[in-house]
Amino acid sequence: MCQICEIPLDRQAPPFDDRAPAVDHIVRVTDGGGDELDNLRATHRWCNLRREHFLFGEDDLVAEAARARFA
Repeated sequence: MCQICEIPLDRQAPPFDDRAPAVDHIVRVTDGGGDELDNLRATHRWCNLRREHFLFGEDDLVAEAARARFA
């Protein structure tokens, strides 16, 4: 389950597929976040890449867009 949009991940998807699993840093490394388990979460590749483009990583905006894209 993607921890941003709450749509199931496709574990069989090719690595560059939008629904492929990815690991997201909750607090970005550039903002001081590390690789500790409590700072990591499973997401779609697409959600992770979109979140990267928002200055403050607005999960609800990314989730709304993902639900529309994957519907």
